Amino acid sequence: MPIVDTTSIPLNITRYLLILLLCGTCMLLTVISLRINGAPDFPTALIYLKNTLAISAFVLLALAAVMIIAVMLRRSGGLTISEEGVTDNSNIAITGLIRWNEIAGVETRKVFHSTFLAIKLNNPEAFITRQNNPIKRLLLRQNIVRFGTPVFISASNIKADPYELLDLLTVKSPGKRLL
Repeated sequence: MPIVDTTSIPLNITRYLLILLLCGTCMLLTVISLRINGAPDFPTALIYLKNTLAISAFVLLALAAVMIIAVMLRRSGGLTISEEGVTDNSNIAITGLIRWNEIAGVETRKVFHSTFLAIKLNNPEAFITRQNNPIKRLLLRQNIVRFGTPVFISASNIKADPYELLDLLTVKSPGKRLL
């Protein structure tokens, strides 16, 4: 029984805006700390160290802000479920299309106070090898080490209840039970 419709779940833009606001606030505090040089008898070496750390922090926060803006400006939805499979565009390391025949199972997991959707694959190494970007491959391998699967989707990155999403994936999977 093939699937004839496609379900697209949008990104949770509010969450990304809050993270962007936090990055901007930290960048502002970093710039302010660069303007403060301390007391006149403050050692010069410590001033240079403080300034170097502040500049490094500013650069890292700016990179994070650029990545968050790139995720927010993507035209594709956060998660798309179609007759081909599941397409994950919900985070910086886009995993792309995961075909139904590659999916062995789907489950929800709680990590600290966040709920994640873990998509177990039949052959995770083949899926990782298929990725073009070496940084993406490294991130996916780290997901295997930490979570046991390369595809680990944060439910707070998309506008959907994780348990309803699990039910939707189970219903839409062609001819297999994903639990």
